[in-house]
Amino acid sequence: MHERALKIDEAAFGPDHPNVARSINNLAGVYYAQGNFTDARVMYERTLIILKNFLPPDHPNIKLVQGNLDSLNES
Repeated sequence: MHERALKIDEAAFGPDHPNVARSINNLAGVYYAQGNFTDARVMYERTLIILKNFLPPDHPNIKLVQGNLDSLNES
């Protein structure tokens, strides 16, 4: 369902919209929970790139995703 939501959001908003970042982050969380750390890392990194283009560096959403990525790197 998260993959489908991502495709819908990309079609509606374009690949670099903050709404797309939310869907990417959700999908990353699923990958992480499944133990698919490679795909989770790619998705978290993509999320960060998008968010950093729209939000100030100290925004809570950026900190949240960075924390997700950091915890992945510790695994």
